[in-house]
Amino acid sequence: MQADPLYRCWEAVCDEAGGPVHTIYLSPCGHTFRQADAIRLSRLENLILVCGHYEGIDQRFIDECVDEEISLGDFVLTGGEIAAMAVTDAVCRMVPGVLADPECFEDESHFNGLLEYPQYSRPAVWHGREVPAILLSGNHEKVRQWRRKQALRRTRQRRPDMYEKLDLSSKQDRKLLKEMEAEDHEQSGDLETVD
Repeated sequence: MQADPLYRCWEAVCDEAGGPVHTIYLSPCGHTFRQADAIRLSRLENLILVCGHYEGIDQRFIDECVDEEISLGDFVLTGGEIAAMAVTDAVCRMVPGVLADPECFEDESHFNGLLEYPQYSRPAVWHGREVPAILLSGNHEKVRQWRRKQALRRTRQRRPDMYEKLDLSSKQDRKLLKEMEAEDHEQSGDLETVD
């Protein structure tokens, strides 16, 4: 895509905004978009997301107008629109007031370095599978601990790269890790006796 038509469009948006606008080019050459980027970008007043097509856009426009390049991952799309929609959705939900309560995103995957704990709904038994009893107990502290333990376990199993970066030095986390170790040992002991 040619530099000048993009520049004129970019300039008009900046003029309307009253000054330079943080400009992102959605590109497979950019850094991989992460939750931390969504949080950071949600704090900015204005954003421009530039979507390339064909072989991309003229490098001179990138050099003059683009603040950063973002990629969704190690793959190529036919255009940047899908990537821009994903970035927009991830950023918008971090803006105060978009979701009803910060808890709506603070316990979700990637917000605090963990994968989210499993979710359950009604009925309590579905196809012979039960909701864990602790979630029906009404004991909010026990539920909170169960969720934290499940998030730790899920992250350790599915994303060891994330798990290794966690700070698990708090007294509460050390206690949960000991419980998990005992539960894992108990399960492996059960498996050994079955063989």
